[in-house]
Amino acid sequence: EARTCVEAGAHQVSAYPLISFHHTRPTWVPDLFTHWNRDRSHRQLRDLCHELGLRQTSVWSFAKPGIEPYSTVTLDTYRGFGAGAATRTEGAFWFHTFDVAAYLAPEGARPALALVGDDRFFRAHWLYWKIYGLRIPGAAYAQQFGSSPEQDFPRLFRWMRLLGLARRDGQDWAITSWGADWIHRVQQLFSLSWIDLFWSACMKEAWPKEIKLT
Repeated sequence: EARTCVEAGAHQVSAYPLISFHHTRPTWVPDLFTHWNRDRSHRQLRDLCHELGLRQTSVWSFAKPGIEPYSTVTLDTYRGFGAGAATRTEGAFWFHTFDVAAYLAPEGARPALALVGDDRFFRAHWLYWKIYGLRIPGAAYAQQFGSSPEQDFPRLFRWMRLLGLARRDGQDWAITSWGADWIHRVQQLFSLSWIDLFWSACMKEAWPKEIKLT
């Protein structure tokens, strides 16, 4: 399918794994074979896209040379509209109710939940999505936060270097193919924990008072 898309003129191929969430299939239990199958498919897709001349622009996206990659995580701030949408401001995340009827009610189109973090939380959030995009721009981090990522997260960068997950590239850090494989696995665990917990609660209650992400 990826070959067909590229030969038809597609500039970018994004292939996100089909992740089963507990709130959609309560009896589903992940097993080692499922994870192994996803890892194999991910590596096969990467090899094929490289063969077709595409470059990897994030864990799950590949683009033709000269094409600016597109992903929602390339934006530091954004505004969401509609039930279940999120808005990212400088100091918080705002989430609309997931209930369509409640959202469409006269008093409904307002944030249902807010996630307010401290400075370190947003540094870590910024860094997380740059790792997902396979490149950590040191100058951009310094401009945004006034320090370097290695200063703020020394242990993370020490282990990424030692394990071969990332390497220095001038002022930047480049995530290796080995690192991309592990980010692929960690992202799925993230989706099955915090995201699943959050979505499950929002689908049960239109205006939840609080959700604890543990």
